[in-house]
Amino acid sequence: MNELADIKNIVFDFGGILVDLDRERCISAFENLGVNVRDALGQYTQSGVFSSYEKGDISTEEFCDALRQIAGRPEIADRKITDAWDEFLVGIPTERLDCLAALRDRYKLYLLSNTNRCHWTLATNDLFLYHGLTVDYYFEKIYLSYKMGMLKPESAIFEAAIKDAGIKPAETLFIDDSEANCQTAAKLGLRTFHSTAPGDWMKLFQQEDQQDAAAH
Repeated sequence: MNELADIKNIVFDFGGILVDLDRERCISAFENLGVNVRDALGQYTQSGVFSSYEKGDISTEEFCDALRQIAGRPEIADRKITDAWDEFLVGIPTERLDCLAALRDRYKLYLLSNTNRCHWTLATNDLFLYHGLTVDYYFEKIYLSYKMGMLKPESAIFEAAIKDAGIKPAETLFIDDSEANCQTAAKLGLRTFHSTAPGDWMKLFQQEDQQDAAAH
């Protein structure tokens, strides 16, 4: 039996699901600028100025100002701070983009991410560019925390995305590497896949292909 048979929509997280992350590399880049961000920078959720930036409460300029104040180094240029912040994002393996391209022929794909203007600029201008395609090719709609003024795992951001997309939770699979985010999605009726290893979600669809082949 194909466990995805009734799924029509897939909602993907961005960080840790599509793009690989390197928290330690980012922390080291900030330490090189004299900024200690270790306590504020989590693998799944951020706190302090990083949380405010991901929620869209502050601009990139205000984000940089806050980090200069934390470091006590007013001379650090904005670009050096945003470059250090971008060190969190390693890249998107091409096999994941190939998988997305194949999936969009069978499902409606959406993106729901806690992210910020800086990281999303890097994503759209670089990380998603592949075979002449852009990020908009893969997804019906893209929902970003800094544009919505909400963060996962708050239920409000899920509810807003579901309503705007016009999708039914029971027909929707949510893929995220945060257990807390998956728990919220499940409470709202979405099917969930909690990713615990990079790219492990692709096995779901490899199994589906094998089951389809066996059925024929």
